[in-house]
Amino acid sequence: MLISFAIAYVKNPFKNPWELKLRLVPPASLTDPKYGVHKYVKANNIKIHYVESGDSTKPLMLFLHGYPEFWYSWRHQIVEFNKDYWCVAMDMRGYGDSERPDGVSSYKINVLIEDVRDFLKELGREKCILVAHDWGGLVASKLRDQHSDVVQALIMLGSASGEALFQEIWNSPKQRKTSWYIFFYRMPMLPELLMQMNNLEILDKIFKGQEENCINENDIECYKYWFGKQYALTPPINYYRANFPLIVPEKYKEENIPMLVQRSLEFRMSLTIQQIILDAKRLAGRLKERETEADALLTETQSAYRQIHTMKQYKQEVDTLNEASRERPRGELIASIDRESRLMRDVQRENGELRAALEDHRRALELIMSKYRQHTEKRIWESRIDFTAAINDKQQELIRQQAERINEMTSVMYKAVNMDENGDSRKEEELYQRLITENKGLREMLDLSRRYGSERTFAPPTEDKHVQTDGPSLSNA
Repeated sequence: MLISFAIAYVKNPFKNPWELKLRLVPPASLTDPKYGVHKYVKANNIKIHYVESGDSTKPLMLFLHGYPEFWYSWRHQIVEFNKDYWCVAMDMRGYGDSERPDGVSSYKINVLIEDVRDFLKELGREKCILVAHDWGGLVASKLRDQHSDVVQALIMLGSASGEALFQEIWNSPKQRKTSWYIFFYRMPMLPELLMQMNNLEILDKIFKGQEENCINENDIECYKYWFGKQYALTPPINYYRANFPLIVPEKYKEENIPMLVQRSLEFRMSLTIQQIILDAKRLAGRLKERETEADALLTETQSAYRQIHTMKQYKQEVDTLNEASRERPRGELIASIDRESRLMRDVQRENGELRAALEDHRRALELIMSKYRQHTEKRIWESRIDFTAAINDKQQELIRQQAERINEMTSVMYKAVNMDENGDSRKEEELYQRLITENKGLREMLDLSRRYGSERTFAPPTEDKHVQTDGPSLSNA
């Protein structure tokens, strides 16, 4: 069978062999009322789905399926026996619509036994007739050994006790060869990949290869509907990983319970070990080709994990701040807001006074400069010489000396004026920047008070239009 998969790859190498057909709507047979009513119950801390049919006052006949199956495997038996029994077919943990716990240890045989025991308690029954197949038979026989009080009778089809099966595997080369798949299913990841290849084609091979013509295409679609879901194959295969012993178990326990076993050993599948090895090599080649995609996916996953970690830290910090704000005494918070409000009003009043002082200083400076210019012009005009009287060289030299003195005096006066203006401007600019910084700090304090504030509402202080600190700098005014 797996060789046919490899041939399909060669014919169409661009087709993804693990791409599953998405089945959103269950086939009609899964909801056919003739098979019973679908119900759910919580047993052994997980959700169990089951189908019941018949009179609940009659003896309970409980059906346990095998691999790869679910409650639908017992549809014909439910219809046949529901007239005389209360028939209940459950989806064992990890199968069908029952819950799928994570981890191999969640599927150990003792856990599966407790599922059945607790399930019986939830149904309100102390005993039942167990009908089991494959893995259901292994669980049923172990339940018979450890809790015979809940088993009225046991019927196993295509199954055996775990002790009998493993004794035969370790002691019989023929049985060991026939049961090769048990060893194969203990491998990580590879069994799931081979099972889902070519849209679960292996289910067609398994069910269509049966001698009895009792299953059709619609029935196979029912199986593909559940096993085609994400992560639906790992839990059933974990049954093998969790329960295959590497030592010979103790002798099978004898109990005086009616027991019917049909075709218990020599389970067969239409594959050989050589075929598995060959297909595994091809599968390894395919996985190597996708190594780059896997690395990219791993990088994206790590990046997403870092983002999630950062978001968690941010949430923890926010929760810490919220907790601190809730624990802070409300009276202390109100008093703090009052103090900050008074301080803000004092600063605004101080800003107004400084603004007025700066304006007075500017007006005085302008008046001084105006008087200085007038005095300079007057002195220049007073120091003029009547050029009409300069008729000799001595008068011309006097004129030149007077001109040089006037120019020197003018240059000194301009430098003094510029130095005064620049010094005053720097002082005004420094004072202006200090006021802006103080106002900014006060606004941040007010925002913090409002963010962690109490239920009391404080109106923002009225802003004095003559005390604004937002605007162009004084040096550019």
